[in-house]
Amino acid sequence: MTDEVKRIEDDLVEFLARVYRVVPWRRLRVRSPREFFGHRVLAASRRATLYEMAGRLGAYLGLSGLPVEAAEILDRLRADGLEAKAMRLLSLEHLVLCARAFGRARELRSASGEEAEATEEGHADTD
Repeated sequence: MTDEVKRIEDDLVEFLARVYRVVPWRRLRVRSPREFFGHRVLAASRRATLYEMAGRLGAYLGLSGLPVEAAEILDRLRADGLEAKAMRLLSLEHLVLCARAFGRARELRSASGEEAEATEEGHADTD
């Protein structure tokens, strides 16, 4: 794996983790947040650009906007000319990237001291 691919992977994982943390899971009422999120990421990855993908993913997940940190990651990928490679990687390897993002989201939650928000069915949003 080249350094460029590793950087793209790391940026996409961070982007997905930041988005996953702000999803209103209570309002969505899904049985498996992880499965739902992975399916929505795959569907959104079919868009032409990173910004289109982010907009579609946000709409699928009931978000009115993205966390600033997530948008900055996309800005950085675009500015460095890595958008096409990032989109291809996301569409081909969404399962692995999402799995890594779930772990990263847990780390972010632990670092901020948040409690896991449970969905109405009693499932934790990240577990």
